[in-house]
Amino acid sequence: RDLQSALIQARSSGPDVEIRVAAGTYRPAGRTGTRFSTFQLPDGTQLYGGYAGSGAPDPDERDVVGHQTILSGDLKGNDAAVTDIGQLLTEASRTDNCFHVVTGSGAGPSSRLDGFVITGGQATSPYSDGGGIYNEGANLTIANCLFRHNAAAASGAGVFNVHSSPM
Repeated sequence: RDLQSALIQARSSGPDVEIRVAAGTYRPAGRTGTRFSTFQLPDGTQLYGGYAGSGAPDPDERDVVGHQTILSGDLKGNDAAVTDIGQLLTEASRTDNCFHVVTGSGAGPSSRLDGFVITGGQATSPYSDGGGIYNEGANLTIANCLFRHNAAAASGAGVFNVHSSPM
């Protein structure tokens, strides 16, 4: 029921771990995290969102639009709406958001991030790249994902890649 715990367990379980995530909003370390909190995708892990989840007639039903699964860097759930994307970096309610919502660094070609809305990343100094996802040395597959309302002071508000070749 806790995505961060599932990712930690996947790290110690070895390659080829599949994690299915039910509809809802998930924050790295919940609402008590710090700007350094992130969803670290372990090498060999396939992370799938868009599931109906427990309590549904078919918990394994997958519909990434109908069962929206949100990974949010807005730790306090207090981000104010902005009318101009240029305001994302200066909006005061975002100063406590995670630098990177997801980190795919080190994730190889058998790793997958599929079926998520990734939002609320705020990459500012000293980590000014990759608000939505930061990849260094990563070759994972990213599919069926929507990146929105992420910001970066330098590069890659949605996705930043260095020494990486994601699909």
